[in-house]
Amino acid sequence: VNTPIAVGGVAVCPGDLIVGDAHGVIVIPLGDAEAVLNKAKEYAKFDASKVEAAKNGTANRLWVKKSLDETGVEFIDDVYR
Repeated sequence: VNTPIAVGGVAVCPGDLIVGDAHGVIVIPLGDAEAVLNKAKEYAKFDASKVEAAKNGTANRLWVKKSLDETGVEFIDDVYR
């Protein structure tokens, strides 16, 4: 109790945060928690702005056409039946 352990080859120390979901589990060392929280808030704000732009039609989608053009995708103006 209250001593470092190893789980799946990962060190876990007292006070570390363990976060998991359907995709896996991560260990956030207590000393990094504030920095991780700040980055997570920054990412959430960025992500929300992208979602809002997609909803209101102001998203910059030029990168999609450029990427498709570079890979040689052919557009066919037809209806699938």
